[in-house]
Amino acid sequence: MSLQPNGPSTYYPIVARMPRPERGPRDRDRARTDLIIGSQVALAIVLLLLVVLYVPRPNIRLTAARFETSPCNQTTSSLVVTAYLFLANTGKSDGDVFVRLYVDGPRRASEDFFVPAETAVNRSLSVEVPGCTSHRYSVDTCIPNSKYGTC
Repeated sequence: MSLQPNGPSTYYPIVARMPRPERGPRDRDRARTDLIIGSQVALAIVLLLLVVLYVPRPNIRLTAARFETSPCNQTTSSLVVTAYLFLANTGKSDGDVFVRLYVDGPRRASEDFFVPAETAVNRSLSVEVPGCTSHRYSVDTCIPNSKYGTC
C-alpha cells in the first residue's frame, strides 16, 4: 500500500454476501402449503372456465316486430297499439326476455316472455295511447341478470 497524502487507502469489497439462513421443517411445511393453495386456485379457475363454456344458456333474439293500431276511440280520444313480436331462442336452454314498447320515445309497456330452447314464438304486447294523431313506435329486448330480475 502506498501512502496517500490523506493517509493509507482502504479497500472494501464491492458485494457483501450474507450467509444463507438454515431451512428447517417449518419452511418446508410453508412451501408445501403455498403449493397446495396455488393448485387449488388454479383448479378453481379451470373449473369456472369449463362451466362458462359448457353450461347451456339461452340465446333469445327479437327477429321481427309489426305494429297495428286500432281505430281512434272518439269518446276517450285514444287508440290501442299492438306490437306483434317474433322471438327466437337458438340457445340450448329455456329463457326469459323482457320486451319493452316505446311510443314517441318514452317506454309505455313492458312484459316478460318465456321462450323454450331452440324454438321461435309469436307474442303480442298492447298499450293504450292517448291522442289520435300519428305516433312513432319501437320495441327492444332486455335479458334479466337473475331469475327474478327486471330490466
